[in-house]
Amino acid sequence: AGDGSKLADAGGKMLADDTGELCAALEAAGGEEVVVVLDNCGLELVSDLLLVDGLLRCASPPRRVTLHAKARPVFVSDVVEADLAPTLAWLEEQGGGPLAGRL
Repeated sequence: AGDGSKLADAGGKMLADDTGELCAALEAAGGEEVVVVLDNCGLELVSDLLLVDGLLRCASPPRRVTLHAKARPVFVSDVVEADLAPTLAWLEEQGGGPLAGRL
């Protein structure tokens, strides 16, 4: 349902929800650049990209968001720059074309 009940239910399963603090910090920062350090591929990278999309869409004027991937991965799951294009292509294939296009 579009009533937010699933989101409310998820709140009880979270270890920590710092949404309020994040929003307050972003508001206090005004139009300052936001830096997102990418860590793991897969669902975590997709989640990071969704966060970036939200940051870009909710700020007025749009803020600058810089992504940092690892130059030399330590673990096989570490995000490197070459992971971004295939992840965006995957998002597009899954019906997320507008999202992929914005990023």
